[in-house]
Amino acid sequence: RRGRAGRVQPGECYHLYPQCVYEAFADYQLPELLRTPLQSLCLQIKSLRLGSISEFLSRALQSPESLSVLDFRINHKPQKSILCLGMT
Repeated sequence: RRGRAGRVQPGECYHLYPQCVYEAFADYQLPELLRTPLQSLCLQIKSLRLGSISEFLSRALQSPESLSVLDFRINHKPQKSILCLGMT
């Protein structure tokens, strides 16, 4: 067994794919912050007034590439692109 079940009790694991496929697997899945689009997260950071998007994300254990943050900031200029719903 692998994962938490493997650490808690003994057991057997039956792989339903070839050994070469198994060996090509990454040891761990990339964090969601690195494998998903950042639009929603960046909008949440701005709406919660947590400061600069890039500064906030740089404090993550594994921060996203600066290009993906820059891409969001270029495509969402502050002039009217972010609306505060329920606020005037």
